[in-house]
Amino acid sequence: MENLGIMRNIWKKIKDYYNSHIWCSLGVVILICCALFGAISQMYLKRSFTDYLTDNTIHAEEVILDVLTENIATSVKQVTDICYEAAIDDEIRQLAEQIRQNPGNSHLNLMMEEKLNIYAHYSKWILGICISDEEQIYYQYDKKQKSIRIWDEKEFDTLVNITQELSHKMKNGEMPKIIVTLKQNRYPDQEQHRIFHISVPMIKRGVYNQTPIILTMTVNTEFLEDAVSGIYQSNEGVASGYLLNENGIYVYHSDPELMGTQRVESIATSSLLQLQKPLGELGWILCIDIDKEQLLGRVDSIYANGMVMMIAATVVVIAAMIMIIWKVILKPLRVLIKGIATTGKEQGKSLITIDGGNEVWQVASEFNDMIVSLEKSNREAMEYYQQRVVALKRQRDAEREALESQINAHFICNTINVINYEAIDAGNHKVSELLKRLSNILRYTFDQKHQRVFFYQEILWVEQYLYLQKTRFEDLFDYRIDFNAKIQGWPCRKLMLQPFVENSIIHGLAERKHGGRITIEGKAVDPECIRIVIADNGKGMSPEAEEKIQYVLKHPYKPAPAGLGIGISNVVARIYDFYGSDTSIILENKPGKGCRFIFTLYQREEER
Repeated sequence: MENLGIMRNIWKKIKDYYNSHIWCSLGVVILICCALFGAISQMYLKRSFTDYLTDNTIHAEEVILDVLTENIATSVKQVTDICYEAAIDDEIRQLAEQIRQNPGNSHLNLMMEEKLNIYAHYSKWILGICISDEEQIYYQYDKKQKSIRIWDEKEFDTLVNITQELSHKMKNGEMPKIIVTLKQNRYPDQEQHRIFHISVPMIKRGVYNQTPIILTMTVNTEFLEDAVSGIYQSNEGVASGYLLNENGIYVYHSDPELMGTQRVESIATSSLLQLQKPLGELGWILCIDIDKEQLLGRVDSIYANGMVMMIAATVVVIAAMIMIIWKVILKPLRVLIKGIATTGKEQGKSLITIDGGNEVWQVASEFNDMIVSLEKSNREAMEYYQQRVVALKRQRDAEREALESQINAHFICNTINVINYEAIDAGNHKVSELLKRLSNILRYTFDQKHQRVFFYQEILWVEQYLYLQKTRFEDLFDYRIDFNAKIQGWPCRKLMLQPFVENSIIHGLAERKHGGRITIEGKAVDPECIRIVIADNGKGMSPEAEEKIQYVLKHPYKPAPAGLGIGISNVVARIYDFYGSDTSIILENKPGKGCRFIFTLYQREEER
């Protein structure tokens, strides 16, 4: 009886507490509703949840597939663009041809290494660059500088096959002119590094009927691993990703042993869902396989845990509802509103102190990022404005200097014309003739708009220049110009012959008092080639001077040796720029008898 009385007292207390606290009634109602809802929905909730999770998984993997496809395509395009850029580099192609003609030349190899080193460091994924043809490997650069090369004699047949395939593509006009190979897909001495190779032809522009020199770039597959790993991280055990080429060969797979092998289709089952998307010009395909059986197993586990969690959460939610609303929702909202209100009033002090990780705090964090980004944009805009002000000031200064130069040129020429009229009035026709020629020379020289002229203009200028120099030095020298009329319409760079003519007068004939002779001859070798000879009968050049001039003629784009003026060095570079790399300038020096400069110039491609 005593125990019964105790139980009645306990029950009475519970009943009183229930009647005096509204959350208890609310909790009981919610628990009853949840129980009824669970009982009613148990029949179809699992199936609905399965369909929902499946659809969301497929949608998520499709989004991942789109993002990864774009990321991988961008990375691959960056590497292929570098490969194309290196393949069309004239200096690399010329070095390759020189190495073929002079194998073992350490200087050429060093120059090639410097060029390839530049391109290899454009991307951290590029491990090496090889230049070869059907017969030999000209040079191969390895970023890690190992003693064991990527391409050895055993793998040379692969390069030969690539060369033949590219040659076939070029002859048949097939696009794209690029080949990706997965043979030799392990990095020497570092088996953990998987690699592939991109090959493109290196040929002269417009020449497609010959076996090309090929440039093969070796690329690390780590960027593929970084990208494809996102598939496993999102749905481990459910989704798997891999990369195939157009022939169904694995370019990348999580199992390294499958890379470079042919994909074998497994027995078709209804539990496997495949998603695919092409990557672009290389013909690669990014694939994601979703295992529905694994997905259903995950659904069962999630559903069982979810039911337990749902019941427990229902009880907890009722008790914590008010506290959550007050502390978790209202507090960060108040902080966010306060931060927005102070934005712009105290620059650099309007960032919100983050005190949580829910969605509202995430919005606050995004707000902080926006403020930082705006401040950065403001700084960049200010810097850009300052740079533009400086650039505009420099542009105005340059325009003013150009205008002053033009005014000075007009002033000088007009002044000479006035003096010429005075000379004519005084009957001094020789002085008048000299002034006319000097005025013509200055107008031709001062004209900055026309740097591309024709040989008849250049020869006319040189003849007037020689006339004035002969008048100045009297009996020191005579000159003869024999320039074939057929080539006087060829284009040339203005003042390209003057430094060589001046060299003959100032240096070649320096020790003579009379009897000097300068000849300028020009004739056509064939319809697309002309030869110009500038010769004198002076003292010739010393061995030191000849050595410096020969260096400049062979290396037109390198700095001139010490002690040599910039006149000939600059004009040689301008001639090569204008007529192309096939240009030839030869110096024939005979001490005590004079020297000759022989120019062999080929018609520019756009003039043909």
